[in-house]
Amino acid sequence: MTVTLLPETTNALGVPRSIYFPNKLGNPIGRPNQKDEQYAALIQCLEAFEEVNVGEMLTGTNQTDH
Repeated sequence: MTVTLLPETTNALGVPRSIYFPNKLGNPIGRPNQKDEQYAALIQCLEAFEEVNVGEMLTGTNQTDH
């Protein structure tokens, strides 16, 4: 499972399974020191293992729009 902030690049590379978080560059799973945001993103990544098929990309919930 690859976490990406650049879905177009990830698709072009042919990554087998990925999850896209629409966050700022440098904050792929949440803002610094925001443990709740980061934890929620990690849970989404783990859940994605059961949901995503080879060649698919899921979109995670953006936790940084506060």
